Amino acid sequence: MSTGRHSDQPIDAHTGLARVLGDVTAEREAQHAAHGIQHHLADGTGAEWRAFAEQMCAECERAAAEGRMTWRHILLEEVAEALAEEEPDRIRGELVQAAAVAVQWLQAIDQRPAGRTCAVVQQQRKQASVAVDARYHRGLPD
Repeated sequence: MSTGRHSDQPIDAHTGLARVLGDVTAEREAQHAAHGIQHHLADGTGAEWRAFAEQMCAECERAAAEGRMTWRHILLEEVAEALAEEEPDRIRGELVQAAAVAVQWLQAIDQRPAGRTCAVVQQQRKQASVAVDARYHRGLPD
């Protein structure tokens, strides 16, 4: 059975894109089947979200400066920017950016080696770093 993982192939902006967009389309169809047309909902956006958007932007910048950037930082910043907008065209533009980040995140997940979640990869990196630090402090070669 295929896992949908393509870690042995070159990675570019299009690797896995068709699969992710197919998954998004299938989910959108399922939502439509479950809830029907939802055009009556208000956007729920506006100036009251600006402080939150500024906070998410600052957190994203801090995380980048400290080398701890995650997909969460990027996606939350984009969603917060959409929430802070009032004009439909600007909301749409920000939501397109948020959707693009979500799609890229999905592609990144699909490119991870099978069975290795980001948490597993991060734990392995941490363990490797601790091992290197221990060797350094004991004066052992790498």
